[in-house]
Amino acid sequence: KKSIPNKYFGEGLTIIGEYIVQLTWKEDVAFVFDKNTFARKGSFPYPYEGWGLARHKENGLLTTDGTNILRFWEKNPPIPAKDGAKDTKEKDGWWKEAFSKPLQMPDGRPVKTLL
Repeated sequence: KKSIPNKYFGEGLTIIGEYIVQLTWKEDVAFVFDKNTFARKGSFPYPYEGWGLARHKENGLLTTDGTNILRFWEKNPPIPAKDGAKDTKEKDGWWKEAFSKPLQMPDGRPVKTLL
């Protein structure tokens, strides 16, 4: 079990690779945890209401904020350590928004070919 601070309302959650990613509802942040130890590994900006979250392909994320928009996120490359920095390990770049797609429902029927 892993709790997040009380000021956050945890929403969508998925496992991707060695991580667990969790959105927050209105706090504009997504948390990243180690999937085996639940240790917090980092976070990245999520400037929408966090509702649903799923893995997309090998390293991508698919999110929804409760509207008709699906957002696709791609994994950033690792951030190299700065010369002379105290921490010489490269840091994970986490995810960034790649593109979004509105769900269009002509005649009231969901679109079958979305991805």
